[in-house]
Formats: sequence, structure tokens, C-alpha cells
Amino acid sequence: MDWRSSMRVGGSMHIVDRLLAFSARQVVDESPLDASSSTASSTAIARAQEARRKSAMGVAKGARLGQRVDPRSALLQRQCLKMALGIFETARVRSLGFTSAIAGEGKTFLASATAAALAGKANRPVVLVDCNWEHPSLHTLYNLPDSPGLAEWARGECELSQIRHQVAPMLTVIPAGLAMGDTINITRKLSAHSIDSLLADMNEVLIADMPAVLTSAYGSQLAHELDAVTLVVRARATWDSFVAEAHHELEEARLEGVILNATQSRIPRWIQRML
Repeated sequence: MDWRSSMRVGGSMHIVDRLLAFSARQVVDESPLDASSSTASSTAIARAQEARRKSAMGVAKGARLGQRVDPRSALLQRQCLKMALGIFETARVRSLGFTSAIAGEGKTFLASATAAALAGKANRPVVLVDCNWEHPSLHTLYNLPDSPGLAEWARGECELSQIRHQVAPMLTVIPAGLAMGDTINITRKLSAHSIDSLLADMNEVLIADMPAVLTSAYGSQLAHELDAVTLVVRARATWDSFVAEAHHELEEARLEGVILNATQSRIPRWIQRML
């Protein structure tokens, strides 16, 4: 792919070895962008992420355990489960983060769906962590208090037991907490603790809903604290210059793959159900 041209990411990308295409078309709506520049301008990024965030928030609630968004949700969970199991079967991988270039790509939806699939179908104990202090959402999705959370624990203001909320037999959620505008220092303190410290059992795995890389000061730094990271891309809606810049920011992280979200498959649904 020619990263110098500002085109919308379509059906083929070869940034990393692993490419996953998910048909979660309902996650966000396309928002028109001006592609006159070959690089991702801050104005274009801000306009795109604001439009997508508004459309994504209501739909993301459907990723909660036991709740369906549309008839394709079962297929989506199977895809999420297959992806996660493949990553966690790798030695020494206990944490997996979902990030994106800009907000509204569907990362919160897919992180929640993956955690729900692992907990509900694979009977794997999962800790779902909200690491997006600028735009936290998991406490709303799971009807939890917004504080204390990850930020307060990193600052040493509370115990781990106070921020772990068991919402299902195999699923625990940790809200983001209140960063108070100090996201960089909180990220550093979290690094000093080790993110694996959030796990209470050796069999638990961690799924992190992370901030967008290009619109946060700590997104790429936080990615380095995780064993594996996936980059969520909105198919035919996200400019490839945004994706190229995000990929560059994640060069030193363990980028496990790209999830091409909202694809329109030509494979008949009866065949998709067998995949």
C-alpha cells in the first residue's frame, strides 16, 4: 500500500502479518473527510473522531456479556474468540490491548466483545480494563461507579480489590477512574507497577480498551506496557495516512495485527457461520 496517498483503507492491508476482518458494520458511521493533504492534520483528526465517537457510544453497549446487537453478533463473538485464543496461546502473553488511530473506530466495542467471548464461551477468567482516561466508557457500559479506578490505584490511593468489579462469573471490569489531567504521570506509575499486577490469578488474562494513538499523549507509551496490541481500523472510512502514522507510533510495541472493522464481506452468511 502506498502510504503517501490519502485514500480510505479498503479491503487489503499488509501492515503486519495478521489481518482480521470483522463485519461489525453497526459500530460507527462513516464521516466524510477532506483528503487534500497527504498527512493526517490535527483538524481532520479532531473532526473525524468527534463525529464517530457520538455514533459509537450507543452501539458499544451491545458488546456486554449476554446482550446482542444484531443477528451478526454471534459471528462477531466467534471471530473475537478465535483471534484472542490465538494470541493468548502464545507464550508469555497475558495482556492484549485494543487501540486505533483516532476515536470511533470501534475499539471499545471489540474489546468488550472479545472479553465477553473469552469469559462466556471459553470459560477463561478475563479482566477488562478501561485505559482511556480522556474518554472513559466501560463504567457506563457496565453500570459501575467511575471512581475509584485504574488512575486511583496507580496513584496509590486505593487497593486493587476496590477497583475490580466482577460483572459475570468469569468477567471482571476495572473502570478508568479520574485522571485529573495527569495522564502522563499515571501511565508512568502504571509502568512502575506492571500492568500484570491488575491480575489476581495466574489464569486470568487482561483485555485493555486503550486510547486512540494519534489523539492522546500517552497512547503509544501505554501500548508498550502490554504483551500484545491490535490496531482497529474502520474499513473504507479511515484515511490510510492516519493508519500509517498510528503504525509508526506503535513500532516499538508488540503489534499483533490489524482488525479491519466494518467490512462488507461477499461471502454468503450461511458460509460465514461456518468460519
